[in-house]
Amino acid sequence: PVHGNIQDVWRETYFAIHAANDVIANVPTINDPALNKDRVIGEAYFIRGWAFYQLTLLFGKIPLPLQPSKTATQDFNIKRSEVTEVYAQIIKDLLEAEKLLPATHTNRSRAAKGAARAWLAKVYLQQPQPDY
Repeated sequence: PVHGNIQDVWRETYFAIHAANDVIANVPTINDPALNKDRVIGEAYFIRGWAFYQLTLLFGKIPLPLQPSKTATQDFNIKRSEVTEVYAQIIKDLLEAEKLLPATHTNRSRAAKGAARAWLAKVYLQQPQPDY
């Protein structure tokens, strides 16, 4: 737990998860016609699913925060979820991302449906109990 590189991966990946949780919880309440809410929320689901996948590959059972943090210490004592529960959440997030993301995107740095489908295929193949 004190190894710098491992600690950095854990911290930065959970930072992305918490940011995605904030987007998923708060973007639906924004009333701005210029904002493509589906794309933004789809990207947040994509990032959260991808991040949970990376963490569970590296660490196995991991904490699974699905709501935004309300305080700085709220998430310190979340128990680790079973790997099968994490994979179920990853699949749920990537399916939701696939539903909300555009078919293509002019910015190649942003996720589109194909990216969600590709990661979903990888997740299905690498689960402890593959479900082809």
